[in-house]
Amino acid sequence: MQPSQSFTAIQGLGVSGFNEPLLQSDQQQSLFSLGPSSLEGARLAHDAGNLLGALSLYAELLASPGVLSKRYRSYANEIKILADRSNALIERLAGYRRDSARMPEKVVLPNLIENYSGLLTAIIGRPIEIVIGPLSDQILAVSNEVVERVLLNLAKNAASATPPSGNITIAVEGGRTCHSSGQGHVLMTVTDEGSGMSREKLRTLFESAPSKDGTGRGLGLQIVRELVEGSGGHLEIQSHPGRGTKASVKWFTRRIDAA
Repeated sequence: MQPSQSFTAIQGLGVSGFNEPLLQSDQQQSLFSLGPSSLEGARLAHDAGNLLGALSLYAELLASPGVLSKRYRSYANEIKILADRSNALIERLAGYRRDSARMPEKVVLPNLIENYSGLLTAIIGRPIEIVIGPLSDQILAVSNEVVERVLLNLAKNAASATPPSGNITIAVEGGRTCHSSGQGHVLMTVTDEGSGMSREKLRTLFESAPSKDGTGRGLGLQIVRELVEGSGGHLEIQSHPGRGTKASVKWFTRRIDAA
């Protein structure tokens, strides 16, 4: 039997900002400049957005105190998350909402993961262990949508590569990146006990064209890389063939700032 090897791929990613959102007049101008097929797609996205907006409103009503028991209220909150995120993705797919035209939001990872964990478990169809470490409640200038999409793709990748008996863990911890300036960072790590990847497989994950290994990781990790790059983070993948994979995303703060 050959000794197990550990391969690491680090993607050092630059920082890019988000501009202000499009004004209504800009949206109208862009719609008129679209061709027939694109214009129809924008119209369909608009109508779908109206329906999802209604779904989001009903979810808010169901989540109100006294409407549902505490046991089921979380489902209403998760429906609202699905509706809001689906609406954002549909608008972008139609091409009239530019993702680069958004101001960064502020997110606290432990809070987001706690709110998203039930929905994430339902999507991937298996339980996830969550570990929250010290200094993880620093405020990050990253959108909720970006973190949720990164988390979803990493969790789905882990689930697709891990047998039912294997564990999947999401761990979050923070630290100081530069002691003199007080700059901090928060590290989110998704670890699985799956089949792992070889050096060649790991290298192809960062090529320009999406690759796909037997677990279906290819496209998911390409999406993660693009999202992390756009939000100013760093992505690192460590894999042990036959023992599992660990994907880590580090986001930075200007200073240590607990929520």
